[in-house]
Amino acid sequence: MNQPIVVGTFENVEMERLRFARESANLAREEAAYREQLLLLQQKLARASFSVLPADQIPLPVLNDFRSFLSANAGDVGRSAQYYNLLTETLNDLIPRNPYAEPSNEGQPNVARAEEKLQRLFSFPEDEGISRSIMAQIAAIRGGVFDSDQRRNQLRAEYQALEKRKKDLAWNISVASQPNKLTGAESVGAKSIPMYQEELRQVEERLAELKGEAQTVLPALQTATRELQFQQFVVELAFQRRYVHSLLAAGFYRLYSSNMTVSPEAYPQQQQEAAQNASGPGSGPLVPVFNSVPALETFLMNRISDTRKSRESIDNMLRSRQLSAAENLLRELVLTAKYQPELHTIPYEERQRILTFSETIRKLSDTLATRNYDEIRRLAEEVEEISADPGMADIKAFAEEHPRKAVHWARQAGLAMKAGDRETTRSFMEAAHERAPFDKEVEETLRKLEENLLSGGDLRNELVRLLEAEDHREIHRRRGDFARFAADDADPELREGLESMLQREASVEEALKKSEAFEARSSYPDSWLALSDLPAELARDPRIRERRETAERKCESFVTAYRNAREHEETEHLPLALAWYLTALAEAPSATANLKERIEELGRTLSGD
Repeated sequence: MNQPIVVGTFENVEMERLRFARESANLAREEAAYREQLLLLQQKLARASFSVLPADQIPLPVLNDFRSFLSANAGDVGRSAQYYNLLTETLNDLIPRNPYAEPSNEGQPNVARAEEKLQRLFSFPEDEGISRSIMAQIAAIRGGVFDSDQRRNQLRAEYQALEKRKKDLAWNISVASQPNKLTGAESVGAKSIPMYQEELRQVEERLAELKGEAQTVLPALQTATRELQFQQFVVELAFQRRYVHSLLAAGFYRLYSSNMTVSPEAYPQQQQEAAQNASGPGSGPLVPVFNSVPALETFLMNRISDTRKSRESIDNMLRSRQLSAAENLLRELVLTAKYQPELHTIPYEERQRILTFSETIRKLSDTLATRNYDEIRRLAEEVEEISADPGMADIKAFAEEHPRKAVHWARQAGLAMKAGDRETTRSFMEAAHERAPFDKEVEETLRKLEENLLSGGDLRNELVRLLEAEDHREIHRRRGDFARFAADDADPELREGLESMLQREASVEEALKKSEAFEARSSYPDSWLALSDLPAELARDPRIRERRETAERKCESFVTAYRNAREHEETEHLPLALAWYLTALAEAPSATANLKERIEELGRTLSGD
């Protein structure tokens, strides 16, 4: 492969050159088409599973809730199923006609049994004290009407005593404030006025408290307050997406209260604002403001019916292996019905199927970016085994197509090397490696080409060419390839040239680092001076020139003064040179010591020392 191709005529050489040019242009188009195809496949996988979506497109609470739901332990899932089954049984005992009841269930409510089961719910961690709170609300509303005459009598007696004390304190303050009628001096009791005033303030505060309590112990008002508290509790459960708990609490409220009107105060201001603004992902479902308990119960039953339908759809999707659709619907259910039985009674095995599908899709998406086509094919086949969607045919075709193209570029690199076109050879080799970095056939072909490129004669010619061009940067980059010539005593001239170029590149890098350190401190004059005093062979380097021009734009006044000083010094106009050096120093007081030394030297010269 390292033998040059024989071309007999100028036309053949030109045709070969044009063919390589067309292949190079096609290479650029292929890369653009490849990136577009890769983007389309990534978008397809993002539609298949939320795990491929960028993190900023999924609210973190929703993401955490969904992952926790899928990753729950088998024991936790079983316990949750027992809890929610008992919860729905409690609801059936209290409200025989509800979405969980059998169509033939026409029985009457069994309140005692419902309360007994409500107490059994306390022991489950999933309950989070809600059942205990419902029982507390029931106890409160049951005791809402009682005879409070004795307490009102106590309040009246304390109130009258405080009123008398208030009058006495006001009299004491009045007397103590009057001066002595004989002498006109301050009254003896004047010093007690602050004490009387403080006690008067405490008495007035206690009187206000007694007035407030006297209002709360009125039977009618107390009943209304407890009903409002119960309504607020029911509404709060609905806002938390605990629809079954809210419906259960509403059922007990209906049983113990005759007031079916929901007070506007049952919806705190922040909850009303949340209801109005609940429109984006992660904000939860909208809970309207209702005027009556039956309307609220209807809303809750509709929510429960919707989640039951969603659960039926999920079960059907899982049976037909539509895991992508099941995952999307399940994620929506976590958002809109986080505490519903339909969600938490999904078996552990089914959750694991969805979790495995999600993780496989994510791995497939990550592998697409690495261009490991064997792994892409394996993961695509794995997705096909566990799921009926999405179709993996285009992804497997993608994994079959591009290794072949990489092999094609590797072969073109071999032809370019035979034709003696090293630059095109490198271009095709890089394209082949970039397209299929893990393909064994491509790797083996490129390895052989690299060996041929790095063979002794060709490598020496390449080094000679770079030395003639004084391309010390490329020589430094490929110093590992040329390392053999650094120890070759048979050609000392080549060795010295290699060492010289490596030293030159080291000097350039040192100058750039020094300049970068100055610029990090915003000392652009020092940066410019460090790059201006370099030898001509270093100053020609594009990196040095670009960095020097950038620094010059940051300190134009200093550069102008410094150049004028150098020009006058070279023409032996030393006073003017000294003046311009001083101007430059004024522009950059923190300039390098070399500039200050030059000023001192010129000063001594002009003074005759």
